[in-house]
Amino acid sequence: MSHAWWIALCCTLTAATADDAPKIKCLVVTGGHGFERAPFAAMWDALPGIEWREVQHPHAYAELKPEAAAKWDVLVLYDMPQTIS
Repeated sequence: MSHAWWIALCCTLTAATADDAPKIKCLVVTGGHGFERAPFAAMWDALPGIEWREVQHPHAYAELKPEAAAKWDVLVLYDMPQTIS
């Protein structure tokens, strides 16, 4: 998969945040596949104006319920769950 969409996302989020603007709250859902966690977290930490939290499966299901998900501005689904129920 091309990294172009990550670059576009990062540029969009960076351009959309100002120093005095409230931080964009992102919930990042992971699990079901391997990835390099440290660089992934470093990328999110480097984005100005972004407050983020990672949640891994199976704990993600509780965070995706409407009442829990409402506190986030953005849901990033970087997951491949093995079962859906």
